[in-house]
Amino acid sequence: MISNFISRLLRRYIKSRNLPVLLHKIKFRFIHGYWPNLDNPRRFSEKILYRILFVDDPLYYLYANKALAPYYIRSLRIEDLKTNETYGTWNKFTESLLEELPNKFVVKSTYGSGLNLIVQNKQKLTTEALTKFNTKLKTITNAKGIGTQYNGALVEKYLDGDDTSIRDFKIHCFWSDDGEFDYFFHVDTHRFTERYGRAYFNSNHNRIDRVFLDIPELAENSTLPKNIDRMIEIAKMLSSDFSYIRVDLYSTNDEIYFSEITPYHQGGIAKVFTPEADYHYGSKWGKEKRFIPS
Repeated sequence: MISNFISRLLRRYIKSRNLPVLLHKIKFRFIHGYWPNLDNPRRFSEKILYRILFVDDPLYYLYANKALAPYYIRSLRIEDLKTNETYGTWNKFTESLLEELPNKFVVKSTYGSGLNLIVQNKQKLTTEALTKFNTKLKTITNAKGIGTQYNGALVEKYLDGDDTSIRDFKIHCFWSDDGEFDYFFHVDTHRFTERYGRAYFNSNHNRIDRVFLDIPELAENSTLPKNIDRMIEIAKMLSSDFSYIRVDLYSTNDEIYFSEITPYHQGGIAKVFTPEADYHYGSKWGKEKRFIPS
């Protein structure tokens, strides 16, 4: 309730010069349990917030837009990295579009995250579900709390397992000031179901304790695909211009698909499990490479 109230205030006052910073700090204190040190950020969570508030990337609105990101990825010419087939982008998703679409597909917000509609049988898609999607579509904001009139409904091909079993590899990539690359990743399984869970792995690909508290830890064993090393190589290439970035990839039928890249993990609201982990991953994050002051 309090978090939603603060989010509404952020959206209302985002154009003010000073108030958004205060509201972000209050929200941070409420979520993380301590006041952020923005003069000398050392923790992972503090560095995410500092980046949200005070730095910007001219290319952010290209690679962070789900409709435009595939063009950015294809321009990099990584031959074995596939982008999913898209059927179109519309201002809103309506029943009149169903005739043009296959029986299975996925609808996403082009801007921001957390809004997905998995359709396994379009004959069973209800008006209520469409209305709910379109209503939320109008309120989506990015990590900075900014909305856009250009947000739309992106419709993509349904990849095998999109409903329960496809696994989303979220690779947190770090580059130190000395040019050393490091990472950890978590595998998100059974998304959009009650079984949704995460398994965390270090750079040796050994299972580790959970890093973030927002999603339950996966109780079952999670085996890694045989192309995991190639996925890490691709993540390394995509992250090379950043001090920190999260690269999301899918592996299905031995093929690697691009999902998204984001400089703001969970919009800065994912609480790190322990202070030690917060400091540890914050220490791996070097000086900003391509970001500029806001």
